[in-house]
Amino acid sequence: MTREDVLYISDMDGTLLRGDATLSPASREKLKRMLGEGLRFTVATARSHHSALQILEGVPLNLPLIANNGLTLVAPDGHVIDRALLTPRESRLMIEAYLEAGLLPLAMVMEADGSQRVYHPPARDEYQRQYLAGRSSDPRLRETGDLYEVVEMPVVSINAKQTFAIMNPLCEKFRQAGIGCHFSEDIYTPGLWWLETGNAAGSKAARALQLKELTGAKRLVCFGDNLNDLSMMEAADVALTVDEGKAQVKALAKGVIGSHERDAVVRYIEKLWDEKESLS
Repeated sequence: MTREDVLYISDMDGTLLRGDATLSPASREKLKRMLGEGLRFTVATARSHHSALQILEGVPLNLPLIANNGLTLVAPDGHVIDRALLTPRESRLMIEAYLEAGLLPLAMVMEADGSQRVYHPPARDEYQRQYLAGRSSDPRLRETGDLYEVVEMPVVSINAKQTFAIMNPLCEKFRQAGIGCHFSEDIYTPGLWWLETGNAAGSKAARALQLKELTGAKRLVCFGDNLNDLSMMEAADVALTVDEGKAQVKALAKGVIGSHERDAVVRYIEKLWDEKESLS
């Protein structure tokens, strides 16, 4: 097996990116070089493809990226290849549960052309007002007095963030209803947990295997750090994590490769790539 037979897929936040949610200049240049030489590499992220592509601007990805925790598969030029949508019944159930819990649900609507809108109800408390104020420049945001208006739209996900004690019962409720849930602590606001919900058919694991088949790769190597990476890492031939990875992730990973603050993912790939030898 040669180096071109390996497909590398990395999570972004907490794994490929540094703590300030940026890709280091060194990693950017190394990826540009290796991609130009034939490296098979892409990302799998909870971010929207718009956000991911902004961060990776200048990196010449040649494979689709996995966005929204696998709910969408998007070409490097922003063209949406596939999207897993919620049914109106699922959307209504989640909106009702989130609102009853006093949360600020964010309903992401994605049209076939990839354009996005994120609908939310008016803020109910100071935390929610601060959260929205911090995102006031996001052109996708739409405040609505009736969030139920989105149920007939192409909804990709409905997400909310609060403490584990508040979010965990909702996660269990949604899973029992057959809804896909990605539940993990926000690495930027420890103590608060994101519950990202969508079509159960959409996952990082399913998309990673889809790309492995699409590329004809003989080995799938995945990098992750958080709970929403577990399914993808279970699907990988080789699963690796960083120093900062969660305990559950480290227990699953074949190895810990270093800190995301020190470009561990790209340095690991570069070492194997530059050996230019067949891989056992």
